[in-house]
Amino acid sequence: MAIFSKELWGMLKGAPNVQDAIKVFTVDENFNIDNLVEYLSKFNAQSDPAVLYIRFEAIELSAQKDQIPMDDSFDFYSFVNSLKIYDYHYDKRRVVLDENGIPVLSDNVVLKSDDFRGKAGIIDAISTYLYIVVGGFFKPIVPSQDFNFFYRNCDILGIELPSPPHTKDYAEYLKYYADICDVIQRWQDEYELTEAEACACIYEVAPIIAGNDTEKNLPKPTNVWLTGASKADVRLLEEKGMDIKTVWACNECTRKGDIVVLYAVSPHCCIHSIWRAETDGFFNPFDYYHNRTVVSHGVKVPRISQKELEADSVFGALPMMRNKMQGLNGRELPSAAYTALLNMIARKGMDISELPVLYESKEWNPGEIKLEKDVEEKILIPVLRDLGYDDSDWTRQLELQAGRGLKAIPDFVFFPTGDKHHEVAPFVIEAKKKMMSNLQRRKDFNQGVSYAKMLMATFLGICDEERLVIYKRTKDGRFNYDEPIFERHWGEISTDVEVFAELKKLISPSVIKSYIM
Repeated sequence: MAIFSKELWGMLKGAPNVQDAIKVFTVDENFNIDNLVEYLSKFNAQSDPAVLYIRFEAIELSAQKDQIPMDDSFDFYSFVNSLKIYDYHYDKRRVVLDENGIPVLSDNVVLKSDDFRGKAGIIDAISTYLYIVVGGFFKPIVPSQDFNFFYRNCDILGIELPSPPHTKDYAEYLKYYADICDVIQRWQDEYELTEAEACACIYEVAPIIAGNDTEKNLPKPTNVWLTGASKADVRLLEEKGMDIKTVWACNECTRKGDIVVLYAVSPHCCIHSIWRAETDGFFNPFDYYHNRTVVSHGVKVPRISQKELEADSVFGALPMMRNKMQGLNGRELPSAAYTALLNMIARKGMDISELPVLYESKEWNPGEIKLEKDVEEKILIPVLRDLGYDDSDWTRQLELQAGRGLKAIPDFVFFPTGDKHHEVAPFVIEAKKKMMSNLQRRKDFNQGVSYAKMLMATFLGICDEERLVIYKRTKDGRFNYDEPIFERHWGEISTDVEVFAELKKLISPSVIKSYIM
């Protein structure tokens, strides 16, 4: 993957799609809100452009009604604390005007000033409004349902956004938005970009740099998750088909490759389709339902009604069935229940060979894994030895000087050289018992990166009892969280000759030794 730089920007800024984006984001006498709304809406497969426009106009009219200052005296925190959104009448995407040409705006408040959760949920419209009205310091975040898209694009550009807060104080999420804008502004100043150019980089240049990775093989699934689809969601799928990539509420512990079963709630009340998680589950501070995942490879299945699920001896025994499928978003579905579901689908006449199945390696059994040490001793070390490493090739718990009186202790350091506590090494691995949530995985990744940087390592490995992930340092010295060079289940590594050969090609002792400084 190419690395963003002034030189790369010089080459890409003239591309027609980048120029079009710059034009759309340029707020001048020729600015057209319709063009910007249409442009931003293309990043949200679940939304009609009219939705963003309506939200934008509601904010604009409500701010005018309450005479919220939008001039030099503007204060972001006062704005988000005082903003409330009034009800108004509209026809399709245009506000209805009275006989005097004035918008029909009632005194009915549909979003109260203290509803910070609701405000965070419409950050797409709020951020777009601030970008246009206040100025380019405030960057549009679209789509609000897929903050991971925005976060990843910033990461690709080398913009290190702060980690989102996990809190029930929803006002903190709006403060977090201001923090994001501050970080982007400093990056923008560093590269001497205009506001429109910075936005074009986030939405157009970053995907160009990343390339099209949608066809990369997904890791084999080890978990099944349930999520619910509203009447509107089902209508969307009927209109756009099953080939879309979209965002569903799910569990933050969802892993890339996992199976996601979509249940259509009332009035349908049935299993609708089966999908694959294209990303790890992620926490989205700018969504009413915070836990999300991106799904793709959707397959429509024959209707399996709630009554049929209840009648099944396995599925019907699940606790959630007693609650009539209430609160199902992000519920883990036991493997036996998923098998029962596949059997029900097969009895409807569908060839279930096209549906994903859980990965189970009967040939691989590392024994009971209770502790992080078990991951190291029973899983990681046997694989390292199979790759050709001797126990003397790595140092465990190497103490590194990390500051005055502080020591960093990475788990496995390969071929270290140099003075004690100041060693360098080409490869480091951090082992964990189980990396559950995306937040925890990012923390573990960041910890590994800190060790890799101290050691000036080229390769970084992160593993738990389920899988091994390998990263390689980019030319600008970074490790990209969303771009590992290898990610596989231990069972695949241990039983699949081709997978093992792939790993050996990447991190065999001879390869790693070639990077010793």
